[in-house]
Amino acid sequence: MKRHKATVSIVANAAAVLSKVAKGRPDAAAVVAAGGIAPLVAALTHHADTFGVVANVCGALRSFVQDDTHGAAIAAAGGIAPLVSALRKHGHVCMFASAMGFMLQHLAAVGANAAAIAASVCWLCTPAMLLSPRMPRARC
Repeated sequence: MKRHKATVSIVANAAAVLSKVAKGRPDAAAVVAAGGIAPLVAALTHHADTFGVVANVCGALRSFVQDDTHGAAIAAAGGIAPLVSALRKHGHVCMFASAMGFMLQHLAAVGANAAAIAASVCWLCTPAMLLSPRMPRARC
């Protein structure tokens, strides 16, 4: 992903593969240990307007976030703001919005992530069905 970060199809396919790898828990830890989260976050930022890339990257990150350690790695890689941005841009796609809500709720349960999400998620702009009542919210 690092070498071909500008090629949409390569980035989208690499993210899809990482999503499948991350579903096998031991393999997910190996990807995180090898620094696999940072390129996903970079792809989410670089290809923010390309739904195919964003959906695959978010699918991969969603697979990782189910483990609190991996969720901390997503936050450490600067992933919270790009995830919230992706929700704002592509939240009109129902399946995507639902997955994003799940992911943000899991991230909010880990350490200082709730405060970072609260600073990024506007309770006026984000559909209420995506946010847990326990998740803090900011205003635009």
